[in-house]
Amino acid sequence: MNIKYADNVGDFNDKFVLKEFDFTNGLESVIEISYGVPRENKVKLFFSQNDFSTFSRNYSEKISDNFIRLIIQPSTRANATLISGGNFDFNDSFDKGYSLFVSMRREDSKLLSVISNVLRSESFGCLPSRFTITAHRNDDSPTTNFAREILSRLNSKIYHAVLEMKN
Repeated sequence: MNIKYADNVGDFNDKFVLKEFDFTNGLESVIEISYGVPRENKVKLFFSQNDFSTFSRNYSEKISDNFIRLIIQPSTRANATLISGGNFDFNDSFDKGYSLFVSMRREDSKLLSVISNVLRSESFGCLPSRFTITAHRNDDSPTTNFAREILSRLNSKIYHAVLEMKN
């Protein structure tokens, strides 16, 4: 798929390549976005630092692609963990439903916005950041099979939405 738009792409997500991928269960996918025209990526290199300052340099590089990783998980209260915080206990769970984690290799705010819109059209609530989106969709009885169907549908919708970005 070729995308042609003029926005600059931001930083590189160095944690993206360190993660292990598991495509055996059908709950994870990766989409490659190939830009038709290489785009400028602004990068900052940090050389060293002392007690008073950090030495760095800004430069630009041309990039020709981006990768999007999607992981969906059926979530129930059984998946929750309790975090103790002194006098307080916190539950780090969502309601029953489907939790979706989207991460990108390179920062691209326009692409992130397009993906967020697709997720919202599928009834997901989204919490975007620079490289990731954490999303959740409520469902009283989430199943692994339906999670696979949702992921397949999201892959197709994201693909078509990215194609429309060219226009």
